[in-house]
Amino acid sequence: MNSTLLLRTVYKQVASLLVVLPASMRFHDLKHTQDVFFVATEIALNSEIPHQDILTLQLAALFHDTGYLFDYIGHEEKSKLTAANFLLQEGCPENLIAGVVQTIDATKMPQHPQTDIQRILCDADLFHLAQTDYADYADRLRAEWASNLQKQFSDQEWRVNNLKFMQQHQYFTTYASELLEPGKQQNLRRLFLHELD
Repeated sequence: MNSTLLLRTVYKQVASLLVVLPASMRFHDLKHTQDVFFVATEIALNSEIPHQDILTLQLAALFHDTGYLFDYIGHEEKSKLTAANFLLQEGCPENLIAGVVQTIDATKMPQHPQTDIQRILCDADLFHLAQTDYADYADRLRAEWASNLQKQFSDQEWRVNNLKFMQQHQYFTTYASELLEPGKQQNLRRLFLHELD
């Protein structure tokens, strides 16, 4: 199995699926998937992860939000099914498919990853907590929840919700703890001081 060809094929498939997401999907879109893929790859390459595990991680990163095409709540189940069906069709071995499915499953909230690649994907999925443009990510998620979950928040409710989430969140990998946690803590301080309103 040529892993480069497989990744290219999966990327094309996932991109073709995610570009048809409704406009209300302002956070969980193709760009988010691309970002998660690249951050997960960066973390893996800066960790002691075997090559085969990196492929499993990258495939899981590409498929992890495809379930939003079918369901908003519990989308991970549909993402796992989408990944398994496509990878089976591509003739991938069962152990690779199982690894991808288990890695996607670890992204369910609250996150409880058990393996190194599950920890990496969880950290990559929430890398935006550490970004200088965190407020933009949060605004897009707020709009997405309003459209898809009919959840409306006042500015104060949204700020408190974000504060609670960030205070309870932890990065799992050494790489993310060292490189992402400081940015997350800066955003947490800015939220606490109302600088992100």
